[in-house]
Amino acid sequence: MKKNKLALSLSLVGVTLITAGCIPEEDDSSFSLSSFEVTTTSKNDAGTSVIDPNENNGEFTLNWKASFGNTPSRLYFATVSVSSDSVLDDSDAELFGQNCGTISGLYNCGETGSISCTFDTDNVVSCPQLTNSDTNLNSYISENGLPNYIILEACAYDATMNLNCFEKSQEVEFR
Repeated sequence: MKKNKLALSLSLVGVTLITAGCIPEEDDSSFSLSSFEVTTTSKNDAGTSVIDPNENNGEFTLNWKASFGNTPSRLYFATVSVSSDSVLDDSDAELFGQNCGTISGLYNCGETGSISCTFDTDNVVSCPQLTNSDTNLNSYISENGLPNYIILEACAYDATMNLNCFEKSQEVEFR
């Protein structure tokens, strides 16, 4: 279920190359993912966010903040996946990948991201503000059971064109 990040990544490289030449090189290793949270209308007894198609139409919101420090580019690529554990790997189901940046109006996410999604009774996750974001989780669920985590990976190129990626996970309970 992995979607191809190559085209989106290449566009980040192009814009990063253009902006990197315009900004003095400083400490360029300071891009990071500061926070990530999954917000729902209910939590279970352990305090974990519950994503249930029978509660509030299965709505949940993904919120995050990226920190750029002295990174020359204010662009990054965000990938959101569901997983049975808190570590991103090839067996996880990607919900969406999105170019993000501080260029006003160009992206659905900037230094902060807030994407609202739903989980329905057919096991489909949809994020209406994103194009083609419907992800059917039936094959993932049949192989792994209901996912227990949502993972955000954010990647940005530094001035020397090294790709720096950071992950944050949030435990959830899909019902």
